[in-house]
Amino acid sequence: MENAARVNRPTRAIVDLDAIVHNVRALGDLLPPDTIHMAVVKADGYGHGAVPVSLAALFAGATRLAVATVEEGEELREAGIEAPILLLGNLPLTHAARAIEADLSLAVYNEETLEALSSAAKEAGRALSIHIKFDTGMGRLGLWGERAMRLADKAVKDPHLNFEGIMSHFATADERDLSFALIQLERFNKLIEEVADRFNVKPIRHISNSAGTIALPEAHLDMVRTGIAIYGQYPSPAISRDVELIEAMRWVAPITNIKRVAKGTPLSYGSTHVTSRESIVATLPVGYADGYPRMLSNKGTVLVDGKRAPILGRICMDIFLIDITEIPAVKLGDEVVLLGNSGDDAITAEEIANLTGTINYEVLCSISKRVPREYSTCIEVLKEDLEGRGYKSI
Repeated sequence: MENAARVNRPTRAIVDLDAIVHNVRALGDLLPPDTIHMAVVKADGYGHGAVPVSLAALFAGATRLAVATVEEGEELREAGIEAPILLLGNLPLTHAARAIEADLSLAVYNEETLEALSSAAKEAGRALSIHIKFDTGMGRLGLWGERAMRLADKAVKDPHLNFEGIMSHFATADERDLSFALIQLERFNKLIEEVADRFNVKPIRHISNSAGTIALPEAHLDMVRTGIAIYGQYPSPAISRDVELIEAMRWVAPITNIKRVAKGTPLSYGSTHVTSRESIVATLPVGYADGYPRMLSNKGTVLVDGKRAPILGRICMDIFLIDITEIPAVKLGDEVVLLGNSGDDAITAEEIANLTGTINYEVLCSISKRVPREYSTCIEVLKEDLEGRGYKSI
């Protein structure tokens, strides 16, 4: 995430690192003492800022991190983060040397990738740690059956590779019906047993995402990979709320214009809203280029002094309008909450997702780098770490 000091915009997303610490600890409390907690910080920490989130997660007890691209791993290394990092996603084979240079562990899901990584590790003169991915039912990356065994056999015998882990991924652990997730777990456990019997190795076993961590304690195994939950989001409405998670992001913007308009006034592109009464309309300096969903046009709300204000007309690239007719004493510069709490009310990522036909993951990851991030924490060591790396803390 680009340092907030370099982005001059009136809107800002405030990330509560103490909430990240709370969430990592709450999830960690579900785990057996010997189970490793890996924090997933891909997609710039789900839009929260990968480096600050990593610092908070490691402070809270996570001991490993996961990313999706070489660039994401390099960003963490350049920030001085030394914890083990697993690259989960597709690796362009031309980037293998960069991954080795950044001391990343890599997920391997086919023989071609394994052979390319072995060659790159040999050339670099350094052993490369890999996690072999088995497809137990997600249908994306990974192998199954005898092909998976051949891949494991090559990994065990290759002197340039360290067979560090064996992994899979749940497809339905966030649903009420966990029967298929349990089938996946059974398949995974059988593969693990076969690997152990054939090759006499004990790699780190991991299959659980946030949903699996919360809903399937029998799937914790040697390590869990928690992503959306560390940001205070439940993976789906089906997931138990017994684990208390605190939303970590609050997105705000100031009112930049106020005008009184007559009944029958058309507003914004397409004139899709026409006022039914004399109205007081406020302008906010945020739009879909900032990641605020255009789908909220004419149906979303924001919070002004704890009160709901409807969105009027279409959301533009950089601006949208709200109705403040029923909210007294609003003035220029007043803070408006787009995401997060104000007074006794709150707009959640899940609420926005429901209104726009998506998921809370996408809502958070879509908030663009045009929106400066600021970081709040009461933990002095975190504040010092942030400020020493040039991040703005409040």
